[in-house]
Amino acid sequence: MIFFANNKISNNAHFATTKTEKPYFEAEFKDGDYIFFGSETAGIPENILNRYKEQNITIPMTKEGRSLNLAISTGIVLYEAIRQNYGAFRGKL
Repeated sequence: MIFFANNKISNNAHFATTKTEKPYFEAEFKDGDYIFFGSETAGIPENILNRYKEQNITIPMTKEGRSLNLAISTGIVLYEAIRQNYGAFRGKL
């Protein structure tokens, strides 16, 4: 994990996973935060999720629902991050 060795990760990161109860819309996204998504088949490695447990987020779904693909999940979470930081985002357009 070269990224983690070369970048300081504290509360400036969010990790999308099905292994938490915290919905993405309860996260406080800030300008410059990192949002991590794992592969559709394996997700984010367990050791990383455990290391940053308080920063894990999920997209709530019913038990009957099928999982969303990575592109849809990314779009949902990124939209919320942009919504929360629209002033800073708009300034970069």
